Amino acid sequence: MFEGLRLFTQETFGGNGRTCATCHPPTHNFTIDPAYIGTLPADDPLFVAENNPKLRSLERPELLRQEGLISVNVDGFGRPAVSRSVPHLHGLSQSIKPGATPFPSAHMTGWSGDGSPGPGSLRTFAMGAVRQHFTRTIARRACGSATYNPDQCDFRMPSEAELNALQEFQLFLGRQSEINIEPYSNNPGEIVFRDWDVEYGKMLFHTVAGGENLSCASCHRNAGANDQDGNGTLFDVGANKDPRIPACLDPGKVPGDGGFGRVTQATASGKAICGTAKDFNIVFTGDNRFNTPSVIEAADTGPFFHNNIVNTIEDAVAFYSDAAFAGSEAAKGVAFQFLPEEQQQIAAMLRTVNALDNMNNSDRFDLLALRGAASQPTLTKLVIKIAASETKDAIGVLTGSPLPIYADTDVISLLNQALAEEQQAITAWNPQLMYRAVNLRKRARAEMIRSRE
Repeated sequence: MFEGLRLFTQETFGGNGRTCATCHPPTHNFTIDPAYIGTLPADDPLFVAENNPKLRSLERPELLRQEGLISVNVDGFGRPAVSRSVPHLHGLSQSIKPGATPFPSAHMTGWSGDGSPGPGSLRTFAMGAVRQHFTRTIARRACGSATYNPDQCDFRMPSEAELNALQEFQLFLGRQSEINIEPYSNNPGEIVFRDWDVEYGKMLFHTVAGGENLSCASCHRNAGANDQDGNGTLFDVGANKDPRIPACLDPGKVPGDGGFGRVTQATASGKAICGTAKDFNIVFTGDNRFNTPSVIEAADTGPFFHNNIVNTIEDAVAFYSDAAFAGSEAAKGVAFQFLPEEQQQIAAMLRTVNALDNMNNSDRFDLLALRGAASQPTLTKLVIKIAASETKDAIGVLTGSPLPIYADTDVISLLNQALAEEQQAITAWNPQLMYRAVNLRKRARAEMIRSRE
């Protein structure tokens, strides 16, 4: 596990200085957003396209800095790159299962489900990421790990052992099993929330109807990434034809993002989609379907959708009552009908499951720190920082709700105490600090939920 963490945060693979953590910082939910990007120094490897003349076309700097979007050649390096957000890496073991119908890849990875090269597995995803983001020139001259020569290669591919270690680390991140928020399921594992607004939001998540009587839970069973039968899914929800898409932000220069597939091409009116005075063409490659993400981890990993078109979890819920969703293949002309308070209640439920997931992640990283303290002191300090960041996120997610959820409990006080223990452990190692933090979060969870008996 520690070797995977070391590779993830330190290994540049002979490239331009970037590591996996450049775009997936462990203490920032393994993703980036404009606010985080604004804190980075000018010489950060994320900005290599601004600082290295050989890599001017590697990114679109304005979209990167202002929208948190990176350039990805999802349809091959012979076609223009689309601009996409950086997906977090939490709960991958529960979100990459291919759907029930034949799927061309071993796993559903990336925003369009086909983001990994070769067999399309999570393990080989790192190879595509290195080629896309780590290269020292646009020529992308690759070498094997044993034959790397900086005069002849722009990067080296990860070795088999490195691919294994990176996969092990990524599968460690986030939840390791499904949760159960199916209401009235008579299942002893069902999560019942003690806050009324949150519990009512859970009911709405399962009952508010859209087209063909679909609910939020139809595509996000138990707030996860799978459908009611446990299958991974691809859907067209209209997010790639919303007026806020990257192609509208830089008219005529950024291609449309067609999601899954590299064959089907369609041209749409930029004026019709973006509402601009002057018309221009937006070319889409793909069938407009995107990989359904888990929403358990959503609240603190915004902005949202594959193109960062909305900023808060409340805005993400509200999107499904917008015209862009109503016009999508998934909606079939019928958007969800939410009252404003109902949107907030659904979002409050999502904030709560996110906070619970944060707490579980903190526990797992604190316990990992206990395992590595003697043999991996430097990496152990980073592990504790990750645990502390997850505890801090749980506080921010709950207090950021427009509704006063859990305001009459000691949840936030207990989490603040746990955070203080972890912050102290970063500078003054003491195993008891880790155990105390875990116990404080256990008490916080007890005030937030109960399981149906």
